[in-house]
Amino acid sequence: MSEHFQSAQQLVRAYAAGERSPVQELQRVLDRTAELQPLLNAMSRTDADTAWVQARAAEQRWRGGAARGPLDGVPITIKDNIPIAGRVARGGSRATPDTPAVQNGPVVDRLLEAGAVIVGATVMPDWGCKGVGDSPQWGTTRNPWDRRLTPGGSSSGAAAGVAAGMTALSIGSDGAGSIRMPAGFCGLAGIKPTYGRVAALPGSAFGSLSHQGPITRTVSDLAVLLDVIAQPDDRDGMCWPGPRFQVPQERALTGVRVGVGLDWGPFPAEPDVREAVHRTAEWLAARGATVQPVQVDVSGARETLDLLWESGCASVVAKAGPEQRELFDDTLLYFADRAANHTAVQYADAMAARTTLAGRFAQLHRDSHVLLTPVTTTPAFDVDTDIPAGSGMGSWLDWAPYTYPFNLTGQPAITVPAGVDGRNRPIGVQLVGPRFADQLLLDLAAAIEADSGGFEALSEGGRRLDLEPS
Repeated sequence: MSEHFQSAQQLVRAYAAGERSPVQELQRVLDRTAELQPLLNAMSRTDADTAWVQARAAEQRWRGGAARGPLDGVPITIKDNIPIAGRVARGGSRATPDTPAVQNGPVVDRLLEAGAVIVGATVMPDWGCKGVGDSPQWGTTRNPWDRRLTPGGSSSGAAAGVAAGMTALSIGSDGAGSIRMPAGFCGLAGIKPTYGRVAALPGSAFGSLSHQGPITRTVSDLAVLLDVIAQPDDRDGMCWPGPRFQVPQERALTGVRVGVGLDWGPFPAEPDVREAVHRTAEWLAARGATVQPVQVDVSGARETLDLLWESGCASVVAKAGPEQRELFDDTLLYFADRAANHTAVQYADAMAARTTLAGRFAQLHRDSHVLLTPVTTTPAFDVDTDIPAGSGMGSWLDWAPYTYPFNLTGQPAITVPAGVDGRNRPIGVQLVGPRFADQLLLDLAAAIEADSGGFEALSEGGRRLDLEPS
C-alpha cells in the first residue's frame, strides 16, 4: 500500500512499533498537500506552525510509552466553519469577519486532548449553502477520482483531501447531507451522528439541522474518530453523553432487518446507483440480514427543509448587512431571497412538521432496524455547477432527496462506498437508523466495506485517482 493511503489505525501501529513517527507523518502530509493543493484546492489554510508543535509532542509521548490513544500523532483536517483558537474560520465566505477565534470548538478540544495533529482547514462553499465545492472565498475544489467532477459538498475539501491521501481523517459538518454526499462522491466513509452526540460551537445558521462528524477512508477509522469527538461539552447545551463507540468486528447479521428505499421524489436514482443499492442488499442478506423493500413516506420533507434552509440563508445575509450582499454566493442569495415572504407561523409549522416526520420514521424502524438507500440520485457530476447537466433539476436539493430528511429528524446516517461505475465514479450507499443507533450503522457499514473492498480496493490503492499534473 502507498504510504499516502494508510489508515489512522495503521499509522498508530507503526508509531507503536517504532517504524514511523508523528513528525515523519506530518512531513509527508505537508509535502503531499503542497503537491496536490494546486490540483484539488482542498485546503483553505495550512497551520504548519502549530502542527509541528503537536507532532513533536506526540512523538515524545510515543517514545516515552505515554501515548494518549488511537489518534495520538495522527494528522487531521478541520472544516473551515469550525473554530480553532487564534485562527480565522471563514465558513467559505468572503462576508465573514477576518477575526481569529478566541476559543476552540468542542471537536477541536477533543482532538487535541487525544493528541491528534491538526494540519489546517478545508475548503467549503459559502456558509455550506449547497452540495458542491465552489467557494467565493477559496475557489473550486475538485474530485480526486476525476478532476473534471465535483467532490460534493459542503464538506468538499474534507472529502477531497482524505480521498487524495493528504490525511487519513477529516472533520466535516452536515446540514442537509454535507458529510454524506462528498463521502459518497469520493468513495469514502462518513457519518452524520445522532443529533447532539457531537457537541458543536458556535451554533449553525441552520440550527439543529447541522451536525458535525468524521470523514475517513475506512469504517474502522470512522468509529475511532467518532468515539473521540463524541464526548459531552457543557458549552453545547444540546449535546448528550452516550456509550463509547467500538471498532466494528466481523459478525453475522442474523436478526437484523433492513428496509430498502429507493424512490422518494420526482427525480429517480440513476441505474448505476440503483444497482449499487441492490448489490449492497444482496451482501447484507448473504450475511444473514432480512432484507425487504419498504415504502418511505417523506411527504412534506422538502417543503419543510426549504423553509428552514432559506430562513437560515436569509439570517446570514441579514446579519452581514446590505453593504456585504455582493460578497455572497449566488446560490446562498437565491435561498435567502426566497425567504422574504416566510412568516413566523410558517416557521413554527415547519418545526412541527419535523416532529411528524420523525414519528413516521420511528414507526418505520419498528419493522426495519436499518434503512438502506442511495446517498444521492447520481454519482459525481461536472465541477462548477450545482446540478447535473441536462437533468431538468432546479436545485442541488433535487439530487439529494435521501440525505436531508435525516437532518430534519436528527437520526444517524452513514455513507459507505459500494462500487465504481463505468466512468470511474464512486457510488456510495446510505444506512439510516433510529436515534441512538449509531453503533449499529457502523457495524453494518463495516460489513458492506468488507464486501465492496472499500476505498482501498475500489481505488486500487489510489492508482485509479486523477492526481497527475495535466
